[in-house]
Amino acid sequence: MGKILSGDADLKETIETVKKEIMDLRKDLDSRLLEIQLARAYQLPKPIDDLQKDARRQMERAVSERPFLALGVAFTVGIAFGIVLSASRARI
Repeated sequence: MGKILSGDADLKETIETVKKEIMDLRKDLDSRLLEIQLARAYQLPKPIDDLQKDARRQMERAVSERPFLALGVAFTVGIAFGIVLSASRARI
């Protein structure tokens, strides 16, 4: 009977040790996740802003250098959109 009781005590001790290790691991993972989130929060907006500025600059330059091309594209898109709308209305 003594072996059973000492086995229970060892089991309880092992369970407590595992619980403590899991809690330590969780704290470590939480702190690492927070570090990663903070790093991403500060790093992502800058490249995205740079991409938006570059795209806007290129689009503005293309429109200012080739205004007739921009008008032609807008006209073509408008005509295509009108055809699609009139075709859908004709089916109704």
